[in-house]
Amino acid sequence: MVPESLTEALKLLAGTPRPVPFAGGTELMVQAGKIREAGKTKEAGDYLFLHRIPELQGIGGEGRVRIGAALNFAGLIGSPLCPPLLRRAALGIGAPGIRNLGTIGGNICNASPAGDSLPPLYLYDAVLILASLGKGGELLYRRLPIEDFILGVRKTALGEGELLAALEIPAASFSHEAYEKAGARKAQAVSKLSFAAAALVEGGLIRDFRAAFGAVGPRVLRCRDIEDSLQGAEAAALGEENNLAGEIIRAYGERLRPIDDQRSTAEYRRTVCLRLLGNCLRWLGS
Repeated sequence: MVPESLTEALKLLAGTPRPVPFAGGTELMVQAGKIREAGKTKEAGDYLFLHRIPELQGIGGEGRVRIGAALNFAGLIGSPLCPPLLRRAALGIGAPGIRNLGTIGGNICNASPAGDSLPPLYLYDAVLILASLGKGGELLYRRLPIEDFILGVRKTALGEGELLAALEIPAASFSHEAYEKAGARKAQAVSKLSFAAAALVEGGLIRDFRAAFGAVGPRVLRCRDIEDSLQGAEAAALGEENNLAGEIIRAYGERLRPIDDQRSTAEYRRTVCLRLLGNCLRWLGS
């Protein structure tokens, strides 16, 4: 099924059996391979192909950036409106062929702890716009912060009959931004962990500080209470000779709950995350 409008897609989504939304398909094609290996098949009609829907494409906006859920990563990277940390994360996703297919909405709805776009989106307070049809066939939209949308590994708050239509990133001003991803290789590797941070330092004072850790738990870790404790602090107090940076690192260390798996160990993840955080804090204090 290949709908040409969001309304048509939502009508088809209500059919029985319920079709599987298919944007870039970079994750679904892997799952389809596993289904075939198990001796089962899926017909083309079981999928709802979203690539022709104009409402799910594009990037624009004034004051805040609005990104269509079916925009691929190549398009995202190529736009001057793409926020810096999101662009850096997108550049590390797969190979060019994957970035030409994979979509921002698919990366979100896949709800993998290792999703590369997720830490920047958490950091930027992204709001998701979920579309559905009312009883009279009219389009309805529900707005949900990304932190409330992703509930766990492969689990989201997407309701029955809903599609992720777009996301919005509120305007924000930062003087410092950092993003790092650790993987088995520099490219084409699933994250062992990822780290994003942003801060606004004005007049020697920290006006805003945000940090997010990916692939260290079922969901991206962002601790707003720890962030708030830095508001108004002197940036120079984060120098190596002061205890403030150590207190912040210990506070985050208590919240990190990484696991051992086939890609890495919990000890490695914790150690690298806290070192990246320490480097970032010292940068703010320099």
